[in-house]
Amino acid sequence: MKRASICAVVAVAAAAALGAGGAASAKPGAPKANQVAAKLCKAEKHADKAAFEATYGKHAMRECKRSNRSEVADAIRNASQQCKADREADPAAFAEAWGSGPNAHGKCVSATVRELAIEEPVEEFQNAAQACRDERQADPEAFAENYGSNHNQRNAFGKCVSEAVREAEEEPPSL
Repeated sequence: MKRASICAVVAVAAAAALGAGGAASAKPGAPKANQVAAKLCKAEKHADKAAFEATYGKHAMRECKRSNRSEVADAIRNASQQCKADREADPAAFAEAWGSGPNAHGKCVSATVRELAIEEPVEEFQNAAQACRDERQADPEAFAENYGSNHNQRNAFGKCVSEAVREAEEEPPSL
């Protein structure tokens, strides 16, 4: 799934945590963009440390958080809106799935954000890293020539992973 659609769902979840009014900080249980971006980056780093560092370069964790923060904020907002729409469309089903207490909306938002903003992008990152690793193993010289952009072409793996992840985000979701 595209990162944009992931972010959209995460944003819906965040808006749902907010309820009818207020900002994300209005409720203590609402996910914060900085926290979700940090979890996403930590999961990506844990999935493949070499690819993570090659992709984000020097100060990889900081760069990863910066590059994902706005997308995650949008995703939280969209997730909140989606949960609110789900609650209004079928209150009984929403109550069955998330409960009927004051924190049901927050539970919906958090679960949606976790699923779409962290788990799916990490899987895409792992798949991209493995594909690049396989391509590099098949023909190391052609790989370095194709993806390397610095004087010794040692940045080829990071460039490959970045390009593969970007392409995966741009592909339309299959139905």
